[in-house]
Amino acid sequence: GQFLRLEVWDTGVGIAENKIKEVFEEFKRIDNPRHSEVKGLGLGLAITERIARMLGHEINVRSWPGKGSVFSVRVPLGDPALEIKSKPEKRGWIRSKGLNGIHVLVIDNEPKILEGMRALLEGWSCNVLTALNADLAEQEIRERNFTPDIILADYHLSDVHTGVMALEQLGELWRQPVPSIVITADRTEAVKEEIEQIGAQLLTKPIKPAALRAMINKLIAQNRED
Repeated sequence: GQFLRLEVWDTGVGIAENKIKEVFEEFKRIDNPRHSEVKGLGLGLAITERIARMLGHEINVRSWPGKGSVFSVRVPLGDPALEIKSKPEKRGWIRSKGLNGIHVLVIDNEPKILEGMRALLEGWSCNVLTALNADLAEQEIRERNFTPDIILADYHLSDVHTGVMALEQLGELWRQPVPSIVITADRTEAVKEEIEQIGAQLLTKPIKPAALRAMINKLIAQNRED
């Protein structure tokens, strides 16, 4: 035929039928006992599905719990006799409007999470500074003379340090409060109240990029009005 089917097979734990859609969500990883051994952000399939959708190709999944899964995509074969003149790409065509050039500080004790957040935010044309904790963030801020427009901090930075503590420490560096978002999977009222008391916003995991972008835009706009 005029199509080529590409398939990727694995012999992992498989995916339950009611969980198949979830594997394509950003920062979403299904329950798997091997996740403690294999680190990841839960972005790979989300990015793959988005690219395939943009190109008009559907990704299909078949899975057998306890045996493995197969991911496939059907693409049309090109005609080598045809010469395709592509238009030059415009850099930043997928970037978010309204965030161009803003300075974002991200604090998280997981290097892989920092890598993922940097990739996401730089894709929105943000200037990004990342740090594993408040002390390293303060050091980088002083060395680079970096003034953030917004701070994103994970709540659980260590057994004894939290994102709230980090924001309080860094808040002493500037005369005006910096808009901040604390990211956590902890949905207890105690954590919610703790975050509200310092004037920060709460964003629960798993992170939805659209929700994060909307919250950043809102806080930046509010801060400019003030």
